[in-house]
Amino acid sequence: MGPGQIQNPSKVTIDVVSLNGRTYAGKDTQAKIWVNTDAEAVRLSPGQILRDVVDGKNGYRQYFNFEPKKLRADLNAARLVDGDILANGLAQIMVDEVARGKRRIIIAGWPREEESLTVFQDLVARLRAEGPMVRTHFVYLRASEEESRDRFEKELRRKVEARGRRELREDDTPEGFHLRTETFNTQTEPFLRKHRQELGLITVDSAPTKRQTQVRLLRALRDHGCTTPEGAPTLPAQARR
Repeated sequence: MGPGQIQNPSKVTIDVVSLNGRTYAGKDTQAKIWVNTDAEAVRLSPGQILRDVVDGKNGYRQYFNFEPKKLRADLNAARLVDGDILANGLAQIMVDEVARGKRRIIIAGWPREEESLTVFQDLVARLRAEGPMVRTHFVYLRASEEESRDRFEKELRRKVEARGRRELREDDTPEGFHLRTETFNTQTEPFLRKHRQELGLITVDSAPTKRQTQVRLLRALRDHGCTTPEGAPTLPAQARR
């Protein structure tokens, strides 16, 4: 599989948590809060990993085989990336993180359609083949389109005021938000609805504050048998909104 080497794999239990939902439902935010309060958790955001690989901002380029210009165009247009690009790279990253002592893998915004579910299942099979027990948990972080639009507009204003438009992500625009919303409405939501029972989908309503959402999320996952940090999460000041 690569450089990662899991010690005593038969004694290791891994929770793989998929956080899904529409744009600005809080998927990435909740993943970040979790890993900040849990030393054995790691956040994997496939879309961000690929953006950073294209821009040379992480050490994962060796794990992915792609044509950079096409991949960048797909990401900017909110098109779903070919699953073959993700499979080997994410599998290696997951094994490496487990070898480093991570026991909870939080994946934000993926899998989100049929092809990526097949890739996800393949990744889990590869991880299990390394020896550990792997449990999967699929969460739908539910927010209305109006709620997600309000959050997007508020966050966009904050980013522009703090850093200017030149520091924004290329799809941090009203047009980009619309494309991502369309992708969710036409592909991801029907996918989640179709596979609800198969996945054992856990629905968590995105609350008015990040703290309330985190408490709801961890409680629902504990009920589903996932190991989570005990007690209420400690959030940084900027996240207590």
